[in-house]
Amino acid sequence: VEITTQFIPIDEFLSNVITNVEDTNKDTNLKERFLTFYNERAPTENYQTALIEVYIDKLLKMKSPDTNIADIPFEGELKTYHDLLMKAIQQEKSVYNKNFILNKVKGTWLIDAEIYLYSELKMHNLALDKLLDGVAQGKDDFTKVEEYCEKNLENKPEIFSDYFQKLLERKKTVDPKEKENKYEKEMMNVLQNYGDVSKLDYFVTREDLPEYTKYVDSKLGTVVEYKEPNGQISKRRLIFPENTENHYRKVTINGKDYYIYHTFYPFQLDINWKNPEVLYYNLGTLNYWANLGVDIFRLDAISYLSKDSGTNAENQPTTHEIIKILSLYLQAVAPRTVLQAEACQLPKDVIPYFGTEKKSEVIVDGKTRDFKRTDEVQIAYNFPYMPALWASFITEDSNYFKEAVKQTPSIPDTASWATFLRVHDELTLEMVTPEMRQLIYNALEPKGAPFRKGFGVAGRMANFLDEDHDHIEMAFSVLLSMPGIPIIYYGDEIGAKNNFENAKKSADLRKKKQAKSKIKLLSFFDSRDINRGLLTQQAFYDAKNSTKTYSGKIYHKVQKMIALRKSTPALSRGDLTILKTNYPHVFAYIRSYKGEKYLIVNNLSDKRLTAEVDLPANMLIKAIKNNEHSVYLTNILTDEQYKLKPSIKDKKTRLLMYPYAEVWLKLP
Repeated sequence: VEITTQFIPIDEFLSNVITNVEDTNKDTNLKERFLTFYNERAPTENYQTALIEVYIDKLLKMKSPDTNIADIPFEGELKTYHDLLMKAIQQEKSVYNKNFILNKVKGTWLIDAEIYLYSELKMHNLALDKLLDGVAQGKDDFTKVEEYCEKNLENKPEIFSDYFQKLLERKKTVDPKEKENKYEKEMMNVLQNYGDVSKLDYFVTREDLPEYTKYVDSKLGTVVEYKEPNGQISKRRLIFPENTENHYRKVTINGKDYYIYHTFYPFQLDINWKNPEVLYYNLGTLNYWANLGVDIFRLDAISYLSKDSGTNAENQPTTHEIIKILSLYLQAVAPRTVLQAEACQLPKDVIPYFGTEKKSEVIVDGKTRDFKRTDEVQIAYNFPYMPALWASFITEDSNYFKEAVKQTPSIPDTASWATFLRVHDELTLEMVTPEMRQLIYNALEPKGAPFRKGFGVAGRMANFLDEDHDHIEMAFSVLLSMPGIPIIYYGDEIGAKNNFENAKKSADLRKKKQAKSKIKLLSFFDSRDINRGLLTQQAFYDAKNSTKTYSGKIYHKVQKMIALRKSTPALSRGDLTILKTNYPHVFAYIRSYKGEKYLIVNNLSDKRLTAEVDLPANMLIKAIKNNEHSVYLTNILTDEQYKLKPSIKDKKTRLLMYPYAEVWLKLP
């Protein structure tokens, strides 16, 4: 369908939508739904309004309730019809009010979403104001609420049926012509003293807020010390001091105050693992997704599961007991699926999360085979690697990272570290020395944004490396040639940049949501949002289809490195031997596996130089077997011959390197 200046007839538009848009709602036939609306409304002047309303409803159900229609990233034919719709809207402004219809449909859908949330979690205080707002916005068509209640509340717990009955009763006493804010006020009177406290045990809850003191520790950051009723002191790190006063969110149910624990944001309540129902629910969740083919489950903030009184609520014995249950369950129902720990801790504190490597048996193709597996997690992020790498990149001194490698303890053979340059969160600086923290913060904060009052810095990898594709490619060379499982944060492979607009939108949205709730935040801005947000499909296509552009150069180099790593066991599974060099900014090492060896050399500096790398004598002898002063080895990154000048006397080899160059040489 071509977009022209001519008005698009609604029946033609409808026909094309029916033909080309696949229905994602399996309970409704898209064609019948559209035709029904068309036939019922066509004789009236508002038939197009009705059609647009249904179309918007359809699109919104593909996204979250808070998605603006203008923000939906349409693709292909769906975008074409969206454009046609927008043109039709422009030509019938008199019968169409976008905000009214959008709010009305959103309101109706919010009710559906919140009923589901209530019935699943059975907790009164979840997004109550959002539900109320949805009802208020849909008050002109309250029949939808009534119909939903009749169809869906029959088998729901009595509390929900009672709740909506009260809601419907209030509707009868409210004049539809009254202003919306008064309507909301009336509804709030019904809900203010209504709730279900029987499910509070799903969370870590107490009835009184303990006395506490708060201070800043040079190593731990902001710390809160709570005086427990038994006299014990619970010393807890406050992870987001910019956003919250302490670890407890106050909720009022039936006129009584309760305090629910949260390690992070007040709207991220910590669940109570001591409640068997909570444990069973999590086992069921693992089972569900494992059956859909998930290979790795990332356990977020794994070190904070247990909150026993008198402890710092980190790395507690109870936490390890919980993880062992999860791991054992997965081994029984899905033995190829593994757990990955996201524990922002020093390696010595992460090691226990691997647990003990144990032998067991598993039946494969009807045959019993021996099976080795750690009894907690099988993969863990190596957090100290990230700041150590960035300190080396900033100073052009490889010794920072070499020291981190040296201090990393060994792990079971069936486990692996996960290595990374950036993630969706901040570049954490909490596990480094004060000197290194200041060094990294001073260098990168101007290129990103501060986080946790100096204990972290937010920003994209590309911005931290001055959007220099050579520098970015060299950083990827280090990541993808080191031991462990490399993690690439989406967008970094095309050199995506900071998105301050996304951070602003996220803050505004957070502010809007919290304004309707009783959750108190000290700040709505999260600097980490600058390295998050949508990336357009076109950005990836542009990078894929060109080798000349900034993003294309990065994409194709990273793609090549990934392919080499996957096809070369020495790079993915080999031993690591770090070599001595003549400059600290020359980072060289050998990866070897079953006789296969590769020499990796990275120039961390922006200078052209001749690198001198110490090599074992036997490798040098093999390289100079023809008694020549120069030898040529294959750089597998480019498939070109790379010239080296080895010296048996000095036990060194020399090679010319351009700024931020990287070479992966196959040794004889």
